[in-house]
Amino acid sequence: MLFVASTSASGHDSYCPQFHYTAELLGRRWAAVVLRALSHGPIRFTHIRRNIPGISDRLLTKRLNELVDEGIVLRCEKDGDACYGLSERGLKFMPALDAIDRVAHDVSLAPA
Repeated sequence: MLFVASTSASGHDSYCPQFHYTAELLGRRWAAVVLRALSHGPIRFTHIRRNIPGISDRLLTKRLNELVDEGIVLRCEKDGDACYGLSERGLKFMPALDAIDRVAHDVSLAPA
């Protein structure tokens, strides 16, 4: 077996509170999936729920509210329905989520 040493792209190899907080935020159940659902532009709550099989209304609402509170997602009203989209801050997550998508496909990760 071959082990390869690596440091982060930024060259940091020690604890970083910003990285830790961001990783915890993205690691919350469904958070990254919700961000991916918003990556193509603003979308209504019902469409988000339809695009993410298995998520409950309660958990989707909780994640969206957390992401809105962090300034990552913007909420608006459209014809009486809640509509959500990525903020400028939220758009900065897309390269990382795209990289996770590539890794997931490259190593063929799938739920057991």
